[in-house]
Amino acid sequence: MSGPVVSIDTFGRLLRRTEQALERGELFFPEVTEWDSGRVAVGNALRYFATFERWPDSQQDAVDATGPVVLDVGAGAGRHALHLQASGRIVVPLDIDPVAVEVMRDRGLDAHLGDIVHHVAVAPYDTLIFLGGNGSLLVNAPDALMACARLLRPGGRVIAEVGHQSMAHGGAKVRVRFEEYASPWIEYAAARLDTFRTMVETRSEFRITGWRPYRSTTLVTITRTEAVAHP
Repeated sequence: MSGPVVSIDTFGRLLRRTEQALERGELFFPEVTEWDSGRVAVGNALRYFATFERWPDSQQDAVDATGPVVLDVGAGAGRHALHLQASGRIVVPLDIDPVAVEVMRDRGLDAHLGDIVHHVAVAPYDTLIFLGGNGSLLVNAPDALMACARLLRPGGRVIAEVGHQSMAHGGAKVRVRFEEYASPWIEYAAARLDTFRTMVETRSEFRITGWRPYRSTTLVTITRTEAVAHP
């Protein structure tokens, strides 16, 4: 029996179908998450289209703490970006999934296709957010931290949401399944959170200014210093 088709746009395909289900008035659309431990969990993908009052406290607090110009990394369906835009911020939603980018553009966002490492900013950002599990994009990639130093103004902040190890269900990697597709495996960030903290503390470009635990996640805030970024 052949395995799933691994595709970078698996999550975007899920979002597009979820959006259609939402338009039909449905209250549930399944999101299948698979761990390398063999565990499979089913959640409600409509949460990716939820409005502010239905978000977890960690995400509400993170968005409330952003500055005037924001880069939303791994923006998905754009729920955080839409709220930021409506509140008067300048927000750039960024995602590597081309279908997710299409979904966001259809919802009125100026979404950009790409990753944090190769993103080119017109001007420095005040805040970079990595929410909804996207802390993995930062914690597991040292070159992403360097990109943050390049993209932020001095005094600007990175706000990243990282799931607790208890949420890993015994696995080290996770991916999304949808129909015959599967996203690439992503390393679960909590396993390297302490290593990440040490990595930040050894860099002169950043200092940790927030480390707030919630029920299932930790909200990490790091602030860009005046130091010149170095490789």
